[in-house]
Amino acid sequence: MLKSLHYIGIFMLGMSMFMFQQICGINAVLYYSATIIQMAGVETIGMSLWLAAASSGLYFICTIVSLLLVERFRRRLLMLGSLLMVFISLIIIASGFHLIANSSPEITIHDESTKSSVCDAFLTCETCVNSQRCGFCYENRIDKNGSCLPTSDNTVQYSAVGKCSQKNNAFGPAIWAPEWCPSEYAWIPIVGLLVYLISFAPGKNKTVSSKNISFISQVSV
Repeated sequence: MLKSLHYIGIFMLGMSMFMFQQICGINAVLYYSATIIQMAGVETIGMSLWLAAASSGLYFICTIVSLLLVERFRRRLLMLGSLLMVFISLIIIASGFHLIANSSPEITIHDESTKSSVCDAFLTCETCVNSQRCGFCYENRIDKNGSCLPTSDNTVQYSAVGKCSQKNNAFGPAIWAPEWCPSEYAWIPIVGLLVYLISFAPGKNKTVSSKNISFISQVSV
């Protein structure tokens, strides 16, 4: 089998498609979809997990549907269409995060207890959450009362001091964002993520038609 240039070409094509899958970042999108969704600005971890589960379920459904599409359309058409939509979806995701970064809320409240902390030097939420030791604390009106506070040593769910600390925020309205910033553009990366998964399955997923199965069985015999 390996002596035939035809089979070697098929093997190289399959390996090239596998390499392209990794370059597209499909594993990162699937494994870290909850983190990507939360970084987009979803406030609660539970909502991020549910959205990640929904996106994984959508990817599974699209993979099953792609088995039927291979029989109906040409594989080359599916691959080219999938490649184009994957490229567009990655642009949507990147544009969404770019808008979120540019519209990052400003730090308007500097807590007295953080005067000697590195967190007090940050001016926007984006620069604040980029530091592993700091997080953004805000209430409903994020343009008026945001502050950058140090993260608690015991848990990342609360700040060490201020209104988002475990002591002060047990029943308070403040929201603690250690790794993300609230934004009105949070829906853009999520939509891009869904479009990415829908586009990836038909073209670059491991879809096999009945003709391919019969061909493989003949080769194995």
